Parts: sequence; structure tokens; C-alpha cells
Amino acid sequence: MFSAPISTLQVSHDINPITHQAVFESETNTLIVSNPNLQPEDSRSFSGGFVYTPKFVPGLNLSIDFWDIERTGVVAAPTVDQVLVRERMGALFPGEVVERDSGGFITRIILANQNLGSQEARGIDFGLLYQKPTPWGTFTWLTNVTYLDSFTFPQFEPGNLAGLTTDEGSSNEGWYKWKADSRLDWAWKGFDFVVIGRYIDGFDEHNPDLVHHYVHPTYRWDLQASYDFTTLVPVENKPVAGYSKAEKETTAPAAVADSSPSAWTWLLKGTVLTIGCNNVFDQDPPFASGEGGNAVGYPGFTYDATGRFVYMRLTKKF
Repeated sequence: MFSAPISTLQVSHDINPITHQAVFESETNTLIVSNPNLQPEDSRSFSGGFVYTPKFVPGLNLSIDFWDIERTGVVAAPTVDQVLVRERMGALFPGEVVERDSGGFITRIILANQNLGSQEARGIDFGLLYQKPTPWGTFTWLTNVTYLDSFTFPQFEPGNLAGLTTDEGSSNEGWYKWKADSRLDWAWKGFDFVVIGRYIDGFDEHNPDLVHHYVHPTYRWDLQASYDFTTLVPVENKPVAGYSKAEKETTAPAAVADSSPSAWTWLLKGTVLTIGCNNVFDQDPPFASGEGGNAVGYPGFTYDATGRFVYMRLTKKF
């Protein structure tokens, strides 16, 4: 309502009022201003699901959750194309201005945040958890999958937006239909080894010639191994009051003097060494054109250009 103005660049498709020719500008100077007349948003949500734990497969949990979220009076800034359409109709909203030079070309567009209308998202979450203790350690498999069935925002773009880019001028991300994470963990005597697979769906956009382009989905793999040195600390055989949970089984108070941990025990307890690697196969982000606008060449809100990243971490808890 009272924020500072934000200067940005947006893609625009204009009709020059003097030459009456179509003009495409990939980086239109845009200023977004506040609006003290905004009304509060309102929202409602519904969710329901179930969890299935079959007795014939101990340790297995399956879950499905259905959800539906609707917001009304959504506060957002309209696109410059919407402002240009209203300019041609002579129906600009309060606070909207299209500044042009003597040749009719846009020099700047000023627009304000608005209560644009309703927005609805509907989808399903799937979950799988399986844990199997064995003499060689405990294996845990955890998978979470989200499916976006529908995303509608008529004041922004008509129709179902699931599977499309969120912003034609840069394609920083998409309304992804599918996203999934799967994690396989093995834990044994202080050792812990994790393999993580990540899937992000693709989405549709346009290149600078306004030809359809599909931004490809990605599969990423991360690895992590750790060792908890607390495992090397001797187990307390004779509990002592103030040092053990089972205080009723403690020995005489005189034993407290013999229970002080050694420097070696103090050093090992709560110390964890972790080594990991993100993006094991060094995959690049998928190419995204964003109509040739103010973009980085890939969905910059979802990915980064780090590539394979190896790290080591030493943690000590007191």
C-alpha cells in the first residue's frame, strides 16, 4: 500500500499510435508504484487425504492428500500488455500512465498494484515412506510427489496455467505440473549415507519469434555421507543422578566425582563430519528463452548456474 516504487523491465507488445505498426520490445522500462486503496485479500482452502499402513509390509506408509486453495482480491501488478490494451480503449486504471516520445514509442510505463481478482490452485500430494531395519543397518526410503492439476488466474491469463511459464518476458520459472523428491538413507553404527533424486517438470513458453518452446524437465542427483563420532563414546554402565535419565537407578552421590567426562569424550560427543556432492552429474539448467526479454537464459527462480558442488562440514553440538 505504501511501498517504494520498483523499477523493472518487462516484455511488451504495442501498437504505435502514430504509425499504427506492431512493436515488440523485450525490455520495456516499467515503474510499479504502491496503491493506498488496496483492499485485503481473502482466501479459503480445502484438503483431505488418507494414510495407508499395510500390516503385511511392516514399516511401509502410503499417503495421498488432495488440496484446493482459492484467493480472492489477489494483490498483484498487472502486466504492461494489459495496461497497453486499456490505453487503446481509453480506460486506464488510476495510477497507470503510458509515457511516449514524439514518435509514439514507449519511454516508460507506470502501473500500480491492484486487487486483480481470484486465483485458484488444485492438486494432489503423494507420499511414500518405507523403513527396514536389518543386521547391516536401517534403510529408509522417503518419496514425496506433488501434482498441480489446475492453476487459474483469469485476470493474469485465461485458462489453466499449469505447465506454462509464470512470466513470458523472462521465464524465471513455471507453474510446474510435477515435482518430486526421493531419498534413500542407510544408517549403521554412526554412519549415514544418503542418495537424493530430484525431479522438476518442464513448462511451455515462447522464443523471441513468438514460436512455442518447451523448457525441458530435469533430474538431479545429490549424495551425502556423514559419521557421528558420538558412537565412539563409551556407554554409561552405572547411571548417576544428574547425568542419566533413569535417576531412580542411580548409585550413591559419591560416584558423581568419577563421572566427569574426559576431554576426549567431550570432543567426540555431538561431533558429526559430513561430506556431500550436489548435482553429481554436473547438469546445466534447462534453456529458457523468455521471449528474449530480461532473462538469464534459464529459469533463474528455480535453478542456478553453480553446477556440481562438493562440500565438507564439521558440526559440533554442545
